[in-house]
Amino acid sequence: MSTKHRLLQDYASWVTSRPFARGGVADPSAGIIEHSLGAVERAIATGHGVVLEAQLTFDNDAVVFGEARLDRLTGLSGEVREYSSSRIQALQLQGTDETVQSLSALLLEIGGQVPVLIDARRPPKDPLPLCFAIRRAMEGYGGPIGVIALDPRILRWFKQNSRRVARGFVATSRNQGLPWWARNRLWRLWAMWRAQPDFVAVDLQLLPSPVVDRLRVRKRKLPVLAWTVRSEADRAVAEQHADNYIYATEAASQPDLPASAPVEDPRVLASA
Repeated sequence: MSTKHRLLQDYASWVTSRPFARGGVADPSAGIIEHSLGAVERAIATGHGVVLEAQLTFDNDAVVFGEARLDRLTGLSGEVREYSSSRIQALQLQGTDETVQSLSALLLEIGGQVPVLIDARRPPKDPLPLCFAIRRAMEGYGGPIGVIALDPRILRWFKQNSRRVARGFVATSRNQGLPWWARNRLWRLWAMWRAQPDFVAVDLQLLPSPVVDRLRVRKRKLPVLAWTVRSEADRAVAEQHADNYIYATEAASQPDLPASAPVEDPRVLASA
């Protein structure tokens, strides 16, 4: 393995240190919804990492919201990008007292206590404004942090403009609003080569996979995260075929997840 690849592996090693909760640890029965402040606080209490989905507002701010449309979880219809950041942040989530949070506000709340992955999976046609918005939100952040994306252009941009951010390519076989060719296996391989990621986040539906096995054990030895674990059966697949996993807590049958110790010194994990 080259020196460059060893440095990348060391730099992204924290992504395998503990499970990641997508949108935090939710509890709908208690009025705690994914991507809310309460869900993030619960993830911090368990010591698990957090995946935050960042979406771009009309005025080019990054807010955290986990669905393509606002209709189900708020009283507003349409998409996040149709409204200003202040309008979005004023929205209450599904009849609770919680409101939609900006990415910068949630990162301030986390404050390096647990690892964070920012999911940029719903970019506009031009991903550049979203990249800028995410980087602005991360300015001054001292904890272990990374960006995951389906779009290789986003990961290339962070490689060139924010090098201390770990970058993860998202591999999926599902329809994520992409054209048919973007769901093709050959496109995924090309996109991953183009992105030059530090690690890979793989859809559970693609596991087991000979390609993933080669990523883990051959020349590059890229860390692999499996998503999204919703049951003990999912967790078993993830533990067998990946190095770590991302789980969701909105499912009726949740995996029995271990608690992790808080990050004592996030600067150590974040350093290259």
